[in-house]
Amino acid sequence: MAERYYWLKLQRDFFKRHDVRIVESMQNGKDYVLFYLKLLCESIDHEGRLRFSDSIPYNDEMLSTITNTNIDIVRSAVKIFTELGLMEIQTDGTYFMAEVQKMIGSAANNANALRQQRFRDTHRNQPVLPDNNSSVTKSNASVTGCVTEDNESKNKNKSKSQSKNNNYQEENENDSNTLEDKDNVSWFLDAFNSIDGVVKCQNPNQVQKEYISLLFHTYSLSEIDTVFTNLRNSFYLLGKATREDGKLFHVTLDWFIEPCNFSLVFKGRFTKK
Repeated sequence: MAERYYWLKLQRDFFKRHDVRIVESMQNGKDYVLFYLKLLCESIDHEGRLRFSDSIPYNDEMLSTITNTNIDIVRSAVKIFTELGLMEIQTDGTYFMAEVQKMIGSAANNANALRQQRFRDTHRNQPVLPDNNSSVTKSNASVTGCVTEDNESKNKNKSKSQSKNNNYQEENENDSNTLEDKDNVSWFLDAFNSIDGVVKCQNPNQVQKEYISLLFHTYSLSEIDTVFTNLRNSFYLLGKATREDGKLFHVTLDWFIEPCNFSLVFKGRFTKK
């Protein structure tokens, strides 16, 4: 099984946000902010919920222990976070960090990354991406050119190229991730805009691109393909079924990429006729 790594993506202006500045300006404010960041990290494994296990939620004393934070700071911070909307308390007493689902990212090892690339290449020819015909043709032409390349020259440079590529991957990991994110966003937008009934988005803004990139760090490509299949099969989301108020709903990109909505579509919430 491929090993997977998780991380949190903090916006550059995180410490300039009004709510964070308000917390930091309080007495013991820096302790509160540090505690908040620790809670974000701790909640990753349970998608924002602070739980010791699937059946046992963390209480204040447990949070004090695992974050190495004074219990009085913990109790005061929980009250402040709840009032400011940084934390929610669910019906079973579980503390829920609402921001985590928008901030979480993950990546698999190189083997899994290669499988994802093969999956993406395979789906370029499928109906979900009808606008990619021109790029597929160019890709086929490139492959033909590669086949006719002189074999002796390839063999001569093979070992040198492999060594160079290995060094490049180690030294330019961040750049590679950026390029992959751009390809993922383009792939995602082509798939979305190819579906009849959605509100097309030809010029996404930076926030929308970041949300799309986040989805690729949360779901595998096969899972994202399942989401698009469920979207194509949804009468409601594509304006083919009226709501209770008699109006039609056409899904927008903003609605679709919101983590909670995307999760509901993935689970087949809207595929029933």
